Amino acid sequence: TSAPGSLDEPQICIEINTLGTLNILQSARRHKVRKIIFPSSPAAPGRQVVRRTPAGSRLPAPIVQL
Repeated sequence: TSAPGSLDEPQICIEINTLGTLNILQSARRHKVRKIIFPSSPAAPGRQVVRRTPAGSRLPAPIVQL
């Protein structure tokens, strides 16, 4: 779902995202998956402070800073 679309049809947005996540978690449990990567958009938590990574810096850095 898209952010503007979720404002027009919030019920569908909630169902898609919540039930989709539940399906993934239930499948992971059945298959004894120990870790799940939960990718997200930088827009999800709202406006963020942009931090630039200097060219010579050592990585890994926290993913939220990349």
